Amino acid sequence: MKITASYLKSKYNLEETLNRLAQTDVDAIHLDLMDGTYIPITNFDIKKLPYLFKDINKPLDVHLMLDNPHRYVDTLYEMNTNIIFFHPKRAMDAINLIEDIREHYKKAGIVINPDEDIKDYKEYLDYVDAVLIMSVMPGHGGQKFMRKALINYEFIKMEKRGRFYDIYVDGGINEETITFVSQADGIISGSYICEADDFQQQIDNLRAKVNS
Repeated sequence: MKITASYLKSKYNLEETLNRLAQTDVDAIHLDLMDGTYIPITNFDIKKLPYLFKDINKPLDVHLMLDNPHRYVDTLYEMNTNIIFFHPKRAMDAINLIEDIREHYKKAGIVINPDEDIKDYKEYLDYVDAVLIMSVMPGHGGQKFMRKALINYEFIKMEKRGRFYDIYVDGGINEETITFVSQADGIISGSYICEADDFQQQIDNLRAKVNS
C-alpha cells in the first residue's frame, strides 16, 4: 500500500512540515488545494506553488477542491506531480480533463465524497487511473473517519474488476482506521502523521498495521 502524507493540518509551519516529510520514506506528499470556490477556504497561490515545492523530491499527489480545475493543471504539469485528483461535477468536461492530464504524462483521478453515490460516477471508471474515496468531507484536516464511506469503498473495489484504476482513501486515517481499507492501493494520512513529533514513526506504524 502506498502511504501519502497530507500537510493540511500540522503542528509545524508549512516549510518545516514539508522539510520533515521530505526526510521520511513516505511515498508521496498530498496537496489539498482550495481556491475559495468549492470549499470556502483559499490555501494556495498557483504562481507560488512551483517555488514552494522546487526542492521537494517526493512525488506530489494533488487534490483539486475547486471549481473549473482545468484552470490550474498547466502549472501542475510543470511540477513533480504524480496524480491529479478532481471532482467531476466541478469540471466543465470531466472526460476531456482526464484525457488532457494523461496526455501530459500524469495520472488522472476522480474524487468521491462520503455523501455522494459512487454509482453516479461509473461513466468515468473506464478512463481514470485512480479513484479517491473521501472518508471525511473535504476541506478540513483532523476530522474523524466516516464509516459510511466504506459503502463507496466496497463498491469501487467491486467495480475494479476488469479495470485498471488504483483505489485511494483519504480522511481520518490512523492505526485503527487503516485496517478498514487495507485492500486499497493507497491511503492519505494527514494529522495522524503531521501533528506528531516523529513523522517517520507514524508512517512506520501505518505500514506495520497494513502488513500485520
